[in-house]
Amino acid sequence: RCVEGFKKRGRVCVEDGLLTHTANKISELLQHRICDEHAHALCGQGGKILFQQHDISSMADELLSKDAARLSDDGIKVVKERVLQSAHGFLETTSTYDKVQAFKCPELAAELHRPLSCQARQWVSSNIVFVMTFCVLSAGLLKILWSIYQRRALSKRAEQIYEQGM
Repeated sequence: RCVEGFKKRGRVCVEDGLLTHTANKISELLQHRICDEHAHALCGQGGKILFQQHDISSMADELLSKDAARLSDDGIKVVKERVLQSAHGFLETTSTYDKVQAFKCPELAAELHRPLSCQARQWVSSNIVFVMTFCVLSAGLLKILWSIYQRRALSKRAEQIYEQGM
């Protein structure tokens, strides 16, 4: 007899590929969701950074309920255990002010999940001197180019009038 998560093939127990595939898929979705929440918080959009064990377990249950149609109850337990182990391996562990263990997405991973609009807004605000200098210089250059264009147009018009008078 094989332990849960393995199937008997002849005299050998081999890992159940469906359980592994499902656990990997759910783990990826869970990590993506947690890092998206953290990224929203980094952008000031009201996301959540710290997750307690029961939060992660609830999210795993929710994701499993959408995907577990082909799994037995024992299979679902094995997948959930693997998902939680994977989450513990990926997420950073910290303690809250009341000494409760909490988990969060690593900062670098959360940074990668920030929307492009948020990244642009934060870049502009951190480089405001450069942006303002660039805008002033661009406006000055456009004004100079416009005055050169107007002088050339006026000069051409004067030539046309002179040639018509002759």
